Amino acid sequence: MNRISLTCVLALALTACGGGTKLVRKPMPLPEDLPAIAIGKDAQLAAELRFVIVRNGPAAWAKNADWDEYLLALGNVGKVPLRIDSVTVTDSRGSINGTHSDRGELVAASKQATRRYRDAGLKVEAGRGGAGLAVAGIGAGVLAYGAATAAATSAALGAGGAAGGGAAAAAGGFVLAAPVLLGVGIMRMVNNGKVDSRIEDRATNLPLTIAPGAEAALDLFYPLSPSPQLVVVQYHDGQAAQRLELDISKRLAGLHLRAPAASR
Repeated sequence: MNRISLTCVLALALTACGGGTKLVRKPMPLPEDLPAIAIGKDAQLAAELRFVIVRNGPAAWAKNADWDEYLLALGNVGKVPLRIDSVTVTDSRGSINGTHSDRGELVAASKQATRRYRDAGLKVEAGRGGAGLAVAGIGAGVLAYGAATAAATSAALGAGGAAGGGAAAAAGGFVLAAPVLLGVGIMRMVNNGKVDSRIEDRATNLPLTIAPGAEAALDLFYPLSPSPQLVVVQYHDGQAAQRLELDISKRLAGLHLRAPAASR
């Protein structure tokens, strides 16, 4: 039984390496000719939120991703270089999310957001319009591994009628289950590593300087931001810090939140 317990601990440890995700072989292309989600402009900077890639949605390149990917375009319409210092997203409960380029940090921050909303009586579901899988189900892999281990253990214990036979079968169950769990865990780590590399390749590093008359495309990653309200671009024009806000509350209302009817 101690060995069986060790097997379960091993399964939990393997699933704790981070959310289970992997690259999509043939991701859907980014939708064309779609209107911008939000547009903003001041005397020096023009900003446009062109698209948000969400879990298993259009243009998603990672399966079951527990983060959002914001695609923006910025243009310097002034006469001096602009340094883009940060771009943040404010969710419906006022939490301000900064960018991340690490998958583990994104998953951890998404879990924290889920807990905050759960404490407020709201159910977070990762995906467009809340139609995706629940973020609370990030740990579903633990249940899956647990079920597999339980099934293997049950079959092993059921193979012997006597107490001695059961103990021997339990030991055999550990020997059989451990390599399987290790193999699955290694595959998960490999898949996560590939996703890590893709995020690092895609993510735009800030701060970023834009010359007068130039434009820049930004690819930024955020933890889940349910029903996001604002995208805030903070920049410096060489003399003072400035900020430009994009109101996304109407276009992305209800994103990642379960509809009230579904909750009932």
